[in-house]
Amino acid sequence: TVLAFASRSLRHEPYRRRFTVTGTLLVGTGVILVLATNLIVLAAAWVATSWLAVALIRTGPATGVSDRSARAVRSFVVGDLAVVAAVASLVAATGSTAVDDLDRAGPIVLGVAGVLLVVAAASRSASGPFFRWLPDSLGAPTPSSALLHAGVVNGGALLLIKLAPATAETLQGAVAALAIGGATCIFAEAMML
Repeated sequence: TVLAFASRSLRHEPYRRRFTVTGTLLVGTGVILVLATNLIVLAAAWVATSWLAVALIRTGPATGVSDRSARAVRSFVVGDLAVVAAVASLVAATGSTAVDDLDRAGPIVLGVAGVLLVVAAASRSASGPFFRWLPDSLGAPTPSSALLHAGVVNGGALLLIKLAPATAETLQGAVAALAIGGATCIFAEAMML
């Protein structure tokens, strides 16, 4: 739907083709992320989604490209490194790349992975200390914002749900999610007031 809207909205823009290709690839990697049952595939889709989201933010007018994408790059690097570290520790602990085998990891590995995954989710969903990348992205064309909100920002929640044995079912992951989510809510309310 967003790509169809973008084809009409950007029909006279010189970056229309770049947006269409990047947006299509972004949707594709988002689908892979959602459907992945293999941790390596999931991590690869997560990282690819990050960099395609940055490329999408960088489409549009040349003015301000660096400004509107710099914080997203920093946030996504933190999140990507956290996902890769969490997946590496889970694969090493379980000897398996299957998402269904997460329960075989010990409680310490699951707890550490849970905290790393919560940090990754926060970076993608513009929560906690990572909140500034999303407002910066508003300089990109309107369809970019629509695609970011349709799947990229929500990718953090999908990650937490898909890997719930490490995030929701460990004290460390649950506390990290509560702390970051609570701090984000308090900060947002204070800013609104």
